[in-house]
Amino acid sequence: MAPRRTQAELDTILRSYNPEDVYRMLARLSQKHAAKSRFRGLPYNPRFDFHQPENVGFAPIDPAISNGELHPYGPAVHDGFSVIYEAWQNLDYFLSIMAGEMRMHGRNFTLVTNHGALFDIALVLGALRLNIATKLPAIEFSRHSTLIVSAGVRTLEVAVEVNGVAVVMPAIEVLRFYTHVLASFPTTFSVKGINFDPELVKASNELVRILHEEKLQAGGQIIAMAPSASEDRLLSNGKHMQPLKNGTMELMIGTWAIPVAVTLDGDEPPACRVLEPRWIEGTDDCHDMMDEVAHQCHRQSLVPHIYHRTPNLYQRALSAYEKRVVRDKRRSP
Repeated sequence: MAPRRTQAELDTILRSYNPEDVYRMLARLSQKHAAKSRFRGLPYNPRFDFHQPENVGFAPIDPAISNGELHPYGPAVHDGFSVIYEAWQNLDYFLSIMAGEMRMHGRNFTLVTNHGALFDIALVLGALRLNIATKLPAIEFSRHSTLIVSAGVRTLEVAVEVNGVAVVMPAIEVLRFYTHVLASFPTTFSVKGINFDPELVKASNELVRILHEEKLQAGGQIIAMAPSASEDRLLSNGKHMQPLKNGTMELMIGTWAIPVAVTLDGDEPPACRVLEPRWIEGTDDCHDMMDEVAHQCHRQSLVPHIYHRTPNLYQRALSAYEKRVVRDKRRSP
């Protein structure tokens, strides 16, 4: 096994890439999200720290600012934000236990959702922040929470309200109003065609893992992620959820996971449910959890959700769907 690279070594590798070239690749990653949401493309700017390849971790904005009202951000991104807020609102007793475990025992929690739109996991974390505020003040929450999100978020901006004034902000800056952010490169099937340099992806995600481990070692952390790292794919027989990568599962092992089933983009009304927390001992626990999330998504949206435990099963489903589409096109007049 090759020796693990240091943070300084990884920084050097990432600095060797042309920032604007990396930005253009990331923009391709985020285009589909911008096209069907309230996001829009953010032009490349060499002065933005988040447009530099070596920067994958971002601290919260001044806690005095992040202590402000968060309500405008959820509705600014999705009309269904209220259902996520209400899902946490019904768990006051659990939130008291969670805050106590974090403060008194340094317990780490991983907040896990299925993968709808790019910002769904951020909405879930933001709604948690609002509901836990009486037990874990906003300033403390911002210091002890981290959102792991697709690096494509670096290329988007969104209109929000700040103190009653409408402003357009980079999407990553909106997140930094209340949490740390780690920007990782997806490595799932749906992004293979972008042809990212493998060393760029590997070095970037190695650096994310180092920063993630530092958070867990500090203790009392909430780490939020949509672990498939790629939007669930709607095929003819329902939504298919890609299998978790080994590297992603390693991030969850040794924490209490809080699974959340979110359905915001179907024909049924938006819905959200926070499921029973579970201790993640190994990879089977991760897969079992995603099976449970898929089952709940099916129940609340009436759209079947199928979680695939292995890449072969997912590829088989995708291949069958693509063959069917080609066949139907040939048959049509």
